[in-house]
Amino acid sequence: IELAPGGAKTLVTNDNVGEYIHLCTYFTLHKTISIQVNAFREGFNNVMNIELLKCFKVNELEELICGEKAQKWEFENLANCIQASQGDDKGSAPYIYFLQYLCSLDRSMQRFFLQYATGSSRLPLGGFSKLSPALTVAKRLTPEGENADIYFPSVMTCQNYLKVPAYSSYDKLASKFDYALREGQNVFTLSQ
Repeated sequence: IELAPGGAKTLVTNDNVGEYIHLCTYFTLHKTISIQVNAFREGFNNVMNIELLKCFKVNELEELICGEKAQKWEFENLANCIQASQGDDKGSAPYIYFLQYLCSLDRSMQRFFLQYATGSSRLPLGGFSKLSPALTVAKRLTPEGENADIYFPSVMTCQNYLKVPAYSSYDKLASKFDYALREGQNVFTLSQ
């Protein structure tokens, strides 16, 4: 593939490497996907006049289409938006540990958590309060006589439903969730 007339016979040197990079970028982003981009534009235009999008900034469009970027999660907001169910209540230690854990996450780990719990790495516009169904935390039952600390949380992503064992401490919950979030990305297993 010649990026420029006579390009097959032209050596890339320090003098022309900038032009070469520009031509490669143009070819990759314009020539190779122009059919797909035009088909997308045409389809989008059938739903909504694409010219109306000019009133938005790029970051505003991204937020409308992809959802909110990660923000600092506050305990009270999380407590108002995240439901407790099936043996957990909003005053139970595991539920409080869970909210404290969420508040401690950096942006990268927030995205991992959201991907793990909801199937999307971003919240919808409006944050946790706009998740549908609402994010719910339930007590994960463990066999009688078993120590809950040996079990991992499980999730039903399509329902935004987490099952969290009654961990003995915040540190135990944090270590189990850290492991689940890092190692559980792109893994599908049956919920227990």
